[in-house]
Amino acid sequence: MSVVPADLLQVNVICPNETEAESLSGQVVDSVAAAVSAVQQIGSRGPQISLITLGSQGVVVFDGKTSEHVPPFSVDAVDTTAAGDAFAAAFGIALAEQMSVSEATRFAAAAGALATTKHGAQPAMPTRNAVEALLRGR
Repeated sequence: MSVVPADLLQVNVICPNETEAESLSGQVVDSVAAAVSAVQQIGSRGPQISLITLGSQGVVVFDGKTSEHVPPFSVDAVDTTAAGDAFAAAFGIALAEQMSVSEATRFAAAAGALATTKHGAQPAMPTRNAVEALLRGR
């Protein structure tokens, strides 16, 4: 397994899925525990915040000190096309609004989950009200 050189990881935030995380970390990501190990390894190579999206298993995040697993939201998924894009956009918005990394991860996980409930990409992007309603329901 080829590992991406560390000089390419000099970013503030990185958010790969399981397959991408394997290339970044050199580790197999086949469970939450493996993802925690991989996200810490990726985070130790440069990014200030590292996340690995795990689809139906949620997301793991590492802020340089602490790692956390955010479980998935229960939704009726029909199409995962836009989930990663919705997650990344919501995470950026949450950080820009000064949410903590943990809060931003939950906010992004809710947005990503909601994006799977509709077909397509653009039509699947959730509104802020929908994201906040899902968060309140948890």
